[in-house]
Amino acid sequence: MNADDILIRPAGLDDCLAIAELAQLAGEGIPGIFWAESQLPGETLEQAGARAAASEHVNFSYRNARLACIGDETAGMLLGYRLPAAADNSERPEDFPDFIRPMIELEQRVPESYYVNMLATYPRFQGRGIGSRLMREADAIARAGDANLVSILVFGHNHGAQRLYRRLGFELVDRRPMAASPVTPTGEILLLTRAPRPA
Repeated sequence: MNADDILIRPAGLDDCLAIAELAQLAGEGIPGIFWAESQLPGETLEQAGARAAASEHVNFSYRNARLACIGDETAGMLLGYRLPAAADNSERPEDFPDFIRPMIELEQRVPESYYVNMLATYPRFQGRGIGSRLMREADAIARAGDANLVSILVFGHNHGAQRLYRRLGFELVDRRPMAASPVTPTGEILLLTRAPRPA
């Protein structure tokens, strides 16, 4: 398979369940902690996440997602958006749970960057260049939105993702220790950035 076999397209409302599944993979289960707060009886966490992704007025929205497709199958996802200017950011890290606070602090280090909030590939499609292809899409979106920086957070224990991002030219800017969450152990979260690459 080569890059021409991968189709990148904007997500639609019909893709919200896949977005939720891939978000769970990208966030190592952390998104589900928040979806559980609005989970309906008989609903899976992913179905609750799909309802969240159907929103049009929050960052975790199908409107901010691009899907990588191989044939008729969804293989992976990029979900990203431009972070607000420092003066326009009303989020206070202290208002978030301990295991989220370091992420908020690091996001606030890179205002107005194009922030890759989630990048994930279904396990059966890994190793086919889909992550690299989605990151080229991130560059295109950043350039179109006049963002002079692409930013991403990665768990310290996710060495595979770190290798991918470093191979793509990302550099470590900052790091924070992370408290344990109900689904992840203690560790570190790393902030990586680079300028968007030309087409």
